[in-house]
Amino acid sequence: MSDVSLPHYLKDGYLPLRDHLLARHVDVRFDYAHCQSRRFPDSPEGFVFEFAWALLTATRHRAEARPIMDRLAPVLKSGGSLFDQCEPEEAARIEAIRIDRKKRYATARALVSRDDGPTALVSFLQTLPGMSGATGYRLARNLGADVAVPDASLTALAEPLAKPVQGLCEYVADGTGDRSASVGLILSRAIEYGLLLPTAQGPVVAVQEHQAGDLDGRRSVLLGARRGDRP
Repeated sequence: MSDVSLPHYLKDGYLPLRDHLLARHVDVRFDYAHCQSRRFPDSPEGFVFEFAWALLTATRHRAEARPIMDRLAPVLKSGGSLFDQCEPEEAARIEAIRIDRKKRYATARALVSRDDGPTALVSFLQTLPGMSGATGYRLARNLGADVAVPDASLTALAEPLAKPVQGLCEYVADGTGDRSASVGLILSRAIEYGLLLPTAQGPVVAVQEHQAGDLDGRRSVLLGARRGDRP
């Protein structure tokens, strides 16, 4: 399937959807800003912090992970014991990275600077404890790589379009000023908040009518193709 065969409103709907989420959800604004301006951490300790956050959010919602991270953060800075702050297996994994943080940090930093940096970085991160699959992509994104996270919701969104998640997000990002990492974040949160609905019948992803005033008061069928429009 070529790019031109994708529904034209796949791109047209993205910016109003993004602006809707940014206007209404503090967590989306915070994470979107990080995706847009993210740079690789300037210290090994920053690398450990991002590893810990990716690990915690791999098995729980962000709202559940935040208080745990709040407890972990000062301990990570002080060098104290992690085992009273989170699950033992998680603590052991974070501790392993903390002990070897300088080597891990140097390796990841070297990979970021390569032409194939995102691909090589993801491959390396997925070898770290607890970072297999989409979690490795999430850590790469949080370390500044311009990669979309192929989680279950984005995979379901991309499959009917015969596009990999990264390719879909790059397509939507083109001309918007957003990074593909940011597009992936917005689409994933839109699904989470019920604004988009991936379906197996094709790219019919949003069929909600927003309340009066939302999205300039327009009825929006965002990021989807009408039934029968599928190539």
